[in-house]
Formats: sequence, structure tokens, C-alpha cells
Amino acid sequence: MSTINTDDLYVSSSVKGSYFNKIIDCETKKHSRWVEVALKCLPKVIFSELKSNLAIIEVNNIAACRLAAAQRSCEVIILTGYIFPPEGRTLLDEEAVQKKGVRSFLMIVLHEIAHAYKMHKSCKYDGITKKENNHQEDEANRLAVDWLNEYLGSIGYEKYSFSIEEIQAYIDNIVEFNKRRRGSQFSHWSGRAE
Repeated sequence: MSTINTDDLYVSSSVKGSYFNKIIDCETKKHSRWVEVALKCLPKVIFSELKSNLAIIEVNNIAACRLAAAQRSCEVIILTGYIFPPEGRTLLDEEAVQKKGVRSFLMIVLHEIAHAYKMHKSCKYDGITKKENNHQEDEANRLAVDWLNEYLGSIGYEKYSFSIEEIQAYIDNIVEFNKRRRGSQFSHWSGRAE
């Protein structure tokens, strides 16, 4: 088994040519930094495997966008600005990790990366059933919780770990918020078919 040089994996997105620079396309340096923090929560072997097949794009202050050809040949995750933690530092220290908004942001990003990692299918484009879709959502939640909790434990913050029940309650709140906001029968983040 080959060793993974983490020095190369985790070079800042502000450094042209780094993996983070190739993967992350956010509107601000702060938001790019938060995505870097989320990516560092992944097990190194998972990030090493995904690093050349992932693009994470923030779409917030624009009406529309086009994906570049390079982005269309990989797994693309699109984030909206309202999921990013509020103003403040972009450091995952105890003060930050205590805030539910920070952990929720990390969960959202890791959940979407779990879909990419597991190569999950889409109801609309791949014709999977609602039951199959809900199974994928549960799998993405479990992976994201496992990755985040493992990372929090590795940096000494296991007391801030999420349980699947907490995540499900959070998702249920997002579903209700989206229904009220958009009148939607389908939750964007949870992805659960209803």
C-alpha cells in the first residue's frame, strides 16, 4: 500500500495548481477556506481517490452559470452561499466546532461528497425509484456522519460528534424550511423523495 503525501493533498486553494485550487471554485477566499476544512474531514484515502474527479462550486450572487468542460468530466457539487458558516474565522477549533452551523456546513459538504464517492444515481436522470433514492440518502448521511465524527475524534473534539438522529432532525427541519420557502414536494439537500 502506498503512502499518501498529505503535504501535497492539502495545499491551500490560493496556490495555483494545488488540488484544492483545481477542485474549489468559491466566490470568496473565506468560503474556499471552509470547503478546504470540509475536505480535510474526509479520510485521506477517500480524498486522495476523489481529488482528480471532483469540483465544488459556489453559486450565490449570480443568476446563472456554465460549467467548464473540465468540470463536466468530473463529479460536480454546487453550493449556495447561505449554507456557509456565518462571518468569523475559518479555523476548525473548539470555538468553531461548538457551533451547530459549522458542523452542519461540514455535514452538507460531506453528504454531497458521499454521493459522489458512492456514485449515486438520480431519480430524474437515472430513473431510480423513491425507495432506492431514500436508501442512497441514508447511505450518504451515514458516511458523512462517520467521516465527520472520525475527523472530530482525531482532533480531540469527539464530544461534538453528530448522531444519525441529530442529522435526521436537522434534515427534517431543512425539508420543512424548503417546503415553506418553495412549496416544494422534494427537498434539495436531503434529496429524499416524498
